[in-house]
Amino acid sequence: MARDWLLITVSTPGGGSSTLRVYAWRKLRSLGAHYLQQSVCLLPATPTTTRATTKLVTRLRAEGGHGEIEPGDEFYDEADHDTVVTIKDLLETRVRPAVAGDGGDITFRGYKEGVVYLEMKGACSGCPSSTATLRHGVQNLFRHFLPEIREVQAI
Repeated sequence: MARDWLLITVSTPGGGSSTLRVYAWRKLRSLGAHYLQQSVCLLPATPTTTRATTKLVTRLRAEGGHGEIEPGDEFYDEADHDTVVTIKDLLETRVRPAVAGDGGDITFRGYKEGVVYLEMKGACSGCPSSTATLRHGVQNLFRHFLPEIREVQAI
């Protein structure tokens, strides 16, 4: 089952009260956001999350902050297209066949600033060994072919 995602980037005005920053963080967490890095999060695209994040971004902008919502089930900068093509090829030819033997699946979700974001499915989604598989298997494989990759994270 494919899932659509929203990539949300938020920032609050500098030098002001932390109240707006805390409000934004709590709101996004309550909607099920997965923080990819500071001020950047990913959450499932549903009518509820889309309405709530649009309202949040409007409030941030009205109070001098910034916010962007980027829909889609994959996210990456077009400048990283060649890197993403290689990541997807490695997933299809080397990673997915290996984890499929154990009843799991790993799919590409995004790439940003040297970090690859993957979704663990099937047996992989609840497996205690999935973190080790990502860190010692997938991450090392990607780094071998793409030295610019710093990390692999599950979302």
